[in-house]
Amino acid sequence: MKRIPVIFFALISAACTTFQRTPWSPLAPCALTGFADTGGYQSAQIGFVSDGLKIGGLLTKPKGDGPFAVYVHNHGAMTREQAGGPLWRTAGEIESRLAAAGYVVLRVARRGYLGSEGLATTYWVRGSPLRVADVIKGAYDEARDVNAAIEYLSQCPFVDRTRIAVGGHSLGGLVAVIAAAKNPHVAGLVSVNGGIAWIQNGIQQGFAAVREVWRAEAAGLSAPALLLHGQDDAVITPELSRELAALLQQRAAPVTLKIFPGDHSVYPIDEIVNFLDGTVKRR
Repeated sequence: MKRIPVIFFALISAACTTFQRTPWSPLAPCALTGFADTGGYQSAQIGFVSDGLKIGGLLTKPKGDGPFAVYVHNHGAMTREQAGGPLWRTAGEIESRLAAAGYVVLRVARRGYLGSEGLATTYWVRGSPLRVADVIKGAYDEARDVNAAIEYLSQCPFVDRTRIAVGGHSLGGLVAVIAAAKNPHVAGLVSVNGGIAWIQNGIQQGFAAVREVWRAEAAGLSAPALLLHGQDDAVITPELSRELAALLQQRAAPVTLKIFPGDHSVYPIDEIVNFLDGTVKRR
């Protein structure tokens, strides 16, 4: 049976969320203390400030003092109900796999998500009256949260600030591209099934909007980039990743495009580890 494509919509009246009473509130400077041991790695909830908003995240690191290379991971869009949940407390597969490979991983809960303050216009909601331009503006706002996270990480004693990569899945891939284009210190970029699919009045408007972002931001992308896209992705067309790769190739920018077997939900972590090992870790 065929899967029904998930359609990306935004919310016009996203409520401002506040930090919950967790170890990451109030904010604390980045340090080697406060991590919980889990097997071969350590994790802690952290908080930092972006545009005056308190933003949370889950920071996972290998054991030891470092300095380690870093991967900043960006989640995809969530429903309003999902976004209203608590901040992650435990490492997932991407953190555990990358920490085992010697990387610090910061999974950022961008503004309006999982207890982070601020408004989001990037939730999944059917029938939203928002324009696609509002969703794209939200992605640009969230990209500032990513670059604030990089600034936070640059103060961590166990981080090599010259080896910080950013990446993400779906909406998170779009946000990662914008953040990397705005930040010359980013050492690597990963986008998995990156973009948005936003339909209003029966018309697909998201893909055209993403193409405009690619054209606007490609000139600012200088770090090595890995663009991954599932060949069976029924949510976001693989053509979007192909088009960004073509723009970067025209500038002779370092880019690798891989169309892999799988749909929108597949996240090929082995490809990411191999890419980071060959670029960021070797800097």
